Amino acid sequence: MGIIAISEDAYAGNVAYILKNTNNYDENIVNVLQARGFAVDYIDDSLAGSTNFSQYKLLVVGDELFLNPDSIPVNNYPSLILNSYHVDDWGWTDKISSYSSNQPSQVISNNLTSIAGYISRNVPQVTNIYTSCCYSGGILSLPLYYFDRLDSAPSLKVISSTVQNQYNRAVTYTLPGYNLLNGKMSYARGCFFGATESDYWTDDARTLLGNCADWLANGAKCYRD
Repeated sequence: MGIIAISEDAYAGNVAYILKNTNNYDENIVNVLQARGFAVDYIDDSLAGSTNFSQYKLLVVGDELFLNPDSIPVNNYPSLILNSYHVDDWGWTDKISSYSSNQPSQVISNNLTSIAGYISRNVPQVTNIYTSCCYSGGILSLPLYYFDRLDSAPSLKVISSTVQNQYNRAVTYTLPGYNLLNGKMSYARGCFFGATESDYWTDDARTLLGNCADWLANGAKCYRD
């Protein structure tokens, strides 16, 4: 089944969550969205090229390896990106970096722009993004993905950075008209969220993700872009 609606939408439209398998969605992502009043339609990635996404408030793409990433129009519609595999295909960065530690990973919200300050509202400037350093069992560290400033599109704006470098984009946004890499351009608001291991999110991580979703869906209404 290609599209499954799970609840009525509190907004004029829904959220389109694009998946390889519509039964294999991330409940933690959905819970954050529903807590903000959104409803979610699950879209099979094979239908991405033929789906009318203009009816949706935003697109969501999780951390999956898709066969045809170019068919997922993250640069054409407001999009929440939690994906470490295809950000190069979409022109956000040439390569993705990751940080891990023997302590829970932290991010710094530097409020370098007013939009970044809006999205990071109600979140401490320095905050743990994960509740643990490692996966259950304590051996393998949790990855926090980010864009190195030397590898990524210069137009991208930092919302939250790694603690090592305030320009390492762990959470970052784009706006319509921004030039990306490899001849690509952003035609809509976009937000990349590099903490993909949702089972270990802190409450602050959920707040930050929810704020991204609110801004993506209602940017012109909730804040002056």
